[in-house]
Amino acid sequence: MIEDEIAISTENLSKAYKLYNSPLDRLKEALHPLRKKYHHDFRALHDITFHIKKGETFGIIGKNGSGKSTLLKILTGVLTPTSGSVMVKGKVSALLELGAGFSPEMTGIENVYFNGTLMGYSSQELSERLDEILAFADIGEYVTQPVKTYSSGMFVRLAFSIAINFEPDVLIVDEALAVGDVFFQQKCYKRLQELKQHGVTILFVTHGMADVVQFCQRALLLNNNTIEFIGGAAEAAKRYLLIQQQERLVQYKKAAAHIDVADDEFSPEEHEYLWPASEQFLDVSAVDSVGDCSYKCTRLALCNNNGSASRFFYSGDTLIIYCEFEINSTLEVPIGGFLIKNDQNIMVHGKNTLHYDTIQLPKQVPASSLIRFKFEVCLDIAPGEYTIDVGLATISNRDYEQRMYEDPQFIQSKSLRLCNLSNATSFSVVHGPKRGASFSTLHAGICNLKGTGFISMVKKGTLTHSETEMPTIFHVTHWKAGSQWVKKILRDISPERYIDSKVNVAHFLNDNIIPGKIYPTVYVTREQFEKVSLPKQWYRFIVIRDLRDTLISGYFSLKISHSVISSGILSYRKVLEEMNLENGLLFLIENWLHLSAAIQHSWLGLGEPLIRYEDLLTNDVEIFSDILLHKCGLDVSHDLLEKVVLGSRFEQITGGRASGCEDIDAHARKGVAGDWSNYFTERIKIRFKERYGDLLIATGYEKNHSW
Repeated sequence: MIEDEIAISTENLSKAYKLYNSPLDRLKEALHPLRKKYHHDFRALHDITFHIKKGETFGIIGKNGSGKSTLLKILTGVLTPTSGSVMVKGKVSALLELGAGFSPEMTGIENVYFNGTLMGYSSQELSERLDEILAFADIGEYVTQPVKTYSSGMFVRLAFSIAINFEPDVLIVDEALAVGDVFFQQKCYKRLQELKQHGVTILFVTHGMADVVQFCQRALLLNNNTIEFIGGAAEAAKRYLLIQQQERLVQYKKAAAHIDVADDEFSPEEHEYLWPASEQFLDVSAVDSVGDCSYKCTRLALCNNNGSASRFFYSGDTLIIYCEFEINSTLEVPIGGFLIKNDQNIMVHGKNTLHYDTIQLPKQVPASSLIRFKFEVCLDIAPGEYTIDVGLATISNRDYEQRMYEDPQFIQSKSLRLCNLSNATSFSVVHGPKRGASFSTLHAGICNLKGTGFISMVKKGTLTHSETEMPTIFHVTHWKAGSQWVKKILRDISPERYIDSKVNVAHFLNDNIIPGKIYPTVYVTREQFEKVSLPKQWYRFIVIRDLRDTLISGYFSLKISHSVISSGILSYRKVLEEMNLENGLLFLIENWLHLSAAIQHSWLGLGEPLIRYEDLLTNDVEIFSDILLHKCGLDVSHDLLEKVVLGSRFEQITGGRASGCEDIDAHARKGVAGDWSNYFTERIKIRFKERYGDLLIATGYEKNHSW
């Protein structure tokens, strides 16, 4: 590489720290006449060599503790290396830790001048740039307030605006954009693109692999404080994800070796489909494969709707992807997937067999097997050149069985990547032959999102149809009262109106309600609900459950559930692990159940019926039909509602209700009515009656305290 083309260069760069067990050891080493060592060395960086060209956007990625921050501090002159050399040409502007370089007592404007002076600008030059900096930051009157009063978002706005408006030769961005809102992030990324076009060298440090792939030409992957990989950004991102899961993969392969393949009910013959002839497959032997050597992609074919191999398609054509993987180590549920990227390395579309939940997947794949996948995708995308990645992953049977009850992103995070072919092949999309004078195939942007458009003319003063013609619907409930079940029904029955962002109480109370949408699982009291600004036309239905069963379900969920482990759940779990079942239930009566009880109590005397979860279990179609179609006026057919409700029953999803009880380990006692009687001791009954006996009577679950 020609030296004049280099913006940043390191040669055999290392950074080591002396670690002492105590301050006394440090003193003893300093005073020892024979220079005896009382420390041990920690290498924060070891033998780092790379070169970044002028105008290049370069990513630095790696796990926490891999040496990224140390490297940045050396590049910006904050730290000096222990050995090796570093060279950075030109004026450097760095956006590192939140608020770094800011004086908390100074105002925003004073910090602009302070940072600018440190970069060598005169007061006149700073005054000329001030309006542009403040306009980009867009924090209003707060620019005259001390920055110690700023939120994290304000910090980032001002810091980024300062960093980019001093015309740097090298811009270093370290995770700083993660706290900005989406509108500010869009503005920042647009500005980064402008800087790239003006030849600014950008060093991008992030844990967001999508940003690395989209914005960076190359990337450096650090692992264990040394270079693991340096090269194409997409390849570096794939290797980073594999490093993240390496320990899990080793444990998984040990466990998978003991899987009983004979228990699998998957019949390959039932899932056979037309497989292309051998000559239709591409040669992928030279494609760089990232993953575990026990799994290998052996064949890949792109075909058109006629089944012929092709790499040329019209917009709107169907692309059929065939891929085959060789399995040399037993695995559980296999997941095959593909990813389409455009010529700017932007991910256009990706899908895997876990997303296509209609596909039956085998529970195990034995060693010495071949597993095949077929995907069909409509290419409603803009004309251009595209590449395809294909990959293989796996997920445990336990996690696969829980996919109906968990957040999809959480389930996806439980998968293990086994093999990935980046840029395995490419294909072209062009405009189709013109058929008449239709413009219906034209669109702006990458994808053609299906939809319709309308136009009307209205005279001034004329009333139009109400924008809330479709009522807004709220599902109000408390914990362990079938929320995931009801959410699935609402999502499947009306996906275009379904909003899943309001389950958090704070979101519900603070975000705007969109008229005509469906909001499932709102955990709020009546008082909280009535504080929200509601549309003119809305309906709600309130589901309650026997608090005794809520307690039992909550106990097993908090103690052994497959649920996402939040800090709150983890704190309960740690307490429950130290207690037997009786004491654990008594603890939750005092410290957890009161939240559900408060929600139930607040809705009493409302004047509208509270729907009992237990009644839903035995009469779901009729009750949901009455609620959603008659009371709430949901504009769907009864046939669709019945199909969705029947398909969402527990026995359809888990096999739980058909036998009258559920597997504790698999379902944490969900959906079991009257389960409390199996666990309540006399101590629990006495304490429960003292705290919640009156509420049981008020909600109709008991007539008196004699139960």
